Amino acid sequence: MHEHGDFRPHDQTRAELPAADDVDLRQVDRWLRVQLVPNLRMMPRRKQRPPAIYLHPGEWVRWRINYRSSGTCSCGQDWSYRLDTLSLGHGWIATDTFLTQPTYVVDERAVLR
Repeated sequence: MHEHGDFRPHDQTRAELPAADDVDLRQVDRWLRVQLVPNLRMMPRRKQRPPAIYLHPGEWVRWRINYRSSGTCSCGQDWSYRLDTLSLGHGWIATDTFLTQPTYVVDERAVLR
């Protein structure tokens, strides 16, 4: 959602791999190792990170992380804020699976000043 778009929600559902600079994915035997890659241009820097998640086929993870950045945006504010939620499943799963309780939840949201 964006302020300039009256905070209308938008989402994407893709049956493809996310970009390598967004998520580190590695196949380990039958498991999929998932590690979110934080945006290094945004604050706060995270010194302590949660461990990677290992998904079995049919499992999924919901990973949340938030950021702030400085600099005047087009909306006239000095700070902008961002919340990313990654919902990622291993193998073939129905898209409505993401409306259910995830197998794993990782919450990297920080207090933003």
